[in-house]
Amino acid sequence: FAAVCFKFFLATGICCVNYISFVIVWGWLLGFYLNIIYETAFEIDKLPEIYLGTSITFLWHILKPFLIFFFTMTVVQLPFITALMLLKDKGLTYQNMWQPELGLPLLLQILFILGLFLFPMAILTTAVGKDITLLRPDYLVAPILKAFIPYLTVVALLVAACLLETRTSQFESSTFAITAANLALNLAVQAIAIIAMRSIGLFYRHYSCHLPW
Repeated sequence: FAAVCFKFFLATGICCVNYISFVIVWGWLLGFYLNIIYETAFEIDKLPEIYLGTSITFLWHILKPFLIFFFTMTVVQLPFITALMLLKDKGLTYQNMWQPELGLPLLLQILFILGLFLFPMAILTTAVGKDITLLRPDYLVAPILKAFIPYLTVVALLVAACLLETRTSQFESSTFAITAANLALNLAVQAIAIIAMRSIGLFYRHYSCHLPW
């Protein structure tokens, strides 16, 4: 939570301090999330530390989690990305595909949502399996089908954290009550995110028998 406070109060920093703090803190948090998944999967219930690194490793501890999350999200969204590129000539873009229409826009919406639905299983695979070759459709779908309701719970927790994150705002000159409320919301998001990441690790702990790898 100290990292969240650090980001919150530096949001209005001079020059580019706010952007730098945003990248650094989110790099730390994403690495923290990966460690929560991994350690929970192997029955380590104590929350891991945030690894800051030193000198050269400092940057690596920030960049590596970003790369892992970005690559994992890209893999599960490949069908959507491919379809969007193929349909670009028909005037479809990410911005206008959300119009309530049947046909191709609906297809893109389904592919995008399906990719998001697969993301918790995919990040579990990269966090625990630590092998990108395991990100195969059959490896991702099989355990979901065999433990569908528990997986829905995992997805719901992650969606709740993401939706709440979109409602957060950082520090700005305002009354004490508003500042305290904004900070509390930021901290609440991280509390839910921790629960969501632990639920991903617990899914592996209880249903690893369904994972082909």
